[in-house]
Amino acid sequence: MTTTTTTLPPTTMESYSSVSWSSVYVNMTEPTCEPNWGKLWGPFFLILVAIFGFFANLSLVIVVLRYTHFHTAPNILVLNLAIGDMLYVLVSAPFHAEHEVHHCWQFGLVMCKLSNGMQVLSQGVCVYSLMAGSIERYCAITRPVGDNSTMSPHLKTSLVVTMIWVVSLALSIPIMKIASMPTSVSCFYLPHFSRTALIHETFRFIVMYVIPLITITFFYTKMSRTLILSTSRFSGERQPGAAPQLNTRRRVAIMLLTIAIFFGISWLPYFAYAMWFQYSFDYRKPSHNTIAHVFRQVRFILAFLNTCFNPVVVYALSTSYRRALVHTLRCRPSNEIGRDGPRSTYSAYKNSVVTARKRVTNHNNACFESTDMTVLSS
Repeated sequence: MTTTTTTLPPTTMESYSSVSWSSVYVNMTEPTCEPNWGKLWGPFFLILVAIFGFFANLSLVIVVLRYTHFHTAPNILVLNLAIGDMLYVLVSAPFHAEHEVHHCWQFGLVMCKLSNGMQVLSQGVCVYSLMAGSIERYCAITRPVGDNSTMSPHLKTSLVVTMIWVVSLALSIPIMKIASMPTSVSCFYLPHFSRTALIHETFRFIVMYVIPLITITFFYTKMSRTLILSTSRFSGERQPGAAPQLNTRRRVAIMLLTIAIFFGISWLPYFAYAMWFQYSFDYRKPSHNTIAHVFRQVRFILAFLNTCFNPVVVYALSTSYRRALVHTLRCRPSNEIGRDGPRSTYSAYKNSVVTARKRVTNHNNACFESTDMTVLSS
């Protein structure tokens, strides 16, 4: 009797190689559905990271929405990035953690399509928010102070955010359409190793990693160069606000490049694994199964750490955000906070306002723009 060998894809997008390859690929039997309680440490760590990432980003959302002085173009992009990170955590972590313990898909065809499609959607929102932020900040830095455009900044930002969600949704539609359940316990988001899968993963790698990374690196590098060169022009000037502006520019120049590098490092294993799996993986080689398991865990953890990185940078480098967060945690009214964050007493706040009015110049306005830039780049 001849045994028919049929190649079936692994399970969901975030669990390429959790199933038993010998049972799924060779014997055409469904994977063992008994829970594996011996691997709880991995899912436990993942859930802890996911909880931290979710609430860190949720705090950013609350702060930006609560205080009107954060309703600027860079901060709205921070808000959009935080929403994308929250969505990614919600649609990825529970299913991935559950699959590490229970290898069979138990949530039906509708959730199979939605969970995989929403992961692509959230990834797109995060990546393109970072890309839009780099372009917006470069334009803000190079635009002359007082240069007014015919379109309001809020309208521009609304259009950019809308475009980000439209493009991300468009990229997720193929996955929602293709994802299927060839067996009652398996959810496959692509016909792996087929021409369709190769084209899709290659296209996704280019438009969701290569192009955004090149764009982010290009604009952040040019912006950093502009900021560093500008310090030499202002270093000899004795004008109000010049020293804080110089310090802010130096800090921002380093921070923006750090964000671009961290983005590239965090998401490289994610997309590299997808490309390697489609082009080179061979289930008949035990070494490939081992590599796939380790590679999958590393790339998924790094992607999740990236979702936590942006809020941490915002609070670490922005005094305004830190003060607003503390102000929010203490449940104080939002009208008690100034542009620089909450003050301990009314007199301190009043004195800061008087001091600020005495120092209102064009250079101070430019300095304030740079401060907002610090918030965005986080």
